[in-house]
Amino acid sequence: MNESGVLMTSQRPRNVRLLTLEQLALTDAETFGEVVEELSARSVVFENHYLQTAGLTGILNGLHMVSARQSHRGCATFVLIDEDDRGLVNLPPFPPGWHTRSVHIPDAKSTFSDLRNVDFVWLHAHVGGAPEFAQCLAVMDALCSHSSVLIVTAVHGKAPNWNSLPFESLLPEPLIRVPLWLTGSGLTTSSVQTLTGSDDIGLTISELLNGRRQRESIDSASPVGPVNLIELAEFPGRPVLRNVCLRNADVVAVRSDDFLYVECDRATEVPEPDRSSRALYAKPADVWNVHDVSGEYHAVVDELRRRLI
Repeated sequence: MNESGVLMTSQRPRNVRLLTLEQLALTDAETFGEVVEELSARSVVFENHYLQTAGLTGILNGLHMVSARQSHRGCATFVLIDEDDRGLVNLPPFPPGWHTRSVHIPDAKSTFSDLRNVDFVWLHAHVGGAPEFAQCLAVMDALCSHSSVLIVTAVHGKAPNWNSLPFESLLPEPLIRVPLWLTGSGLTTSSVQTLTGSDDIGLTISELLNGRRQRESIDSASPVGPVNLIELAEFPGRPVLRNVCLRNADVVAVRSDDFLYVECDRATEVPEPDRSSRALYAKPADVWNVHDVSGEYHAVVDELRRRLI
């Protein structure tokens, strides 16, 4: 037990492979067809995963957040950036000591075989269709060993045609909800309905590399802060009530099991006089966030607002 009352348990450190796609929404499943089906058939699928901060920064925030209280075991980290991805012009700063390489995806499977024994390898790429996605997965599978855990997700969802939505719509589901897969030895194929967020990825990677778990966060009836995805995967049917906070430059929000509460930070986000800067949407029914029910659930609004403070 540490000073904060958190029970730390030991486990065997494992290598981690992280594949992030620049953009992939749940609505893209048909576009990627069999690739998504095959990946899902061998993975733990997290059905309700949200971007707490969009972009690579969202993943890095989770890693930075846990590194302050947990030191990695001197692991070597490689970040591979798809050199064909012309959209990645403003990469966030990576932690000191991390190594970066440009990758030509079709050649990467053989070119980077020397990274097979590296503790943490992260590949970020833009995929336009199923063939590119399959190539990225082949690269990561080639870098996996029997002790590796592979995490696959996206750092952006898909923005809708805003002109087709009512002015009141804020943060529609396809923009903030993206797929998340977890696969590796010892993990059983399953579907997890518990809400998860970008920060959970950072905590999971840190604890896998360190060989330690912070048990209290997942055993709590309503955990605050990130949780280990492995533990959710081990008990996929166990209900865990969570509130996941989402933040970017203009909007802050909190997602609970039944609602999404959203606040706009800037008046420029609400150009129409009749458009509210705050909204509450019933979930999962209101996918596009077109029915603000904040006037009907005052107590819910007050509770979720406190989560944002």
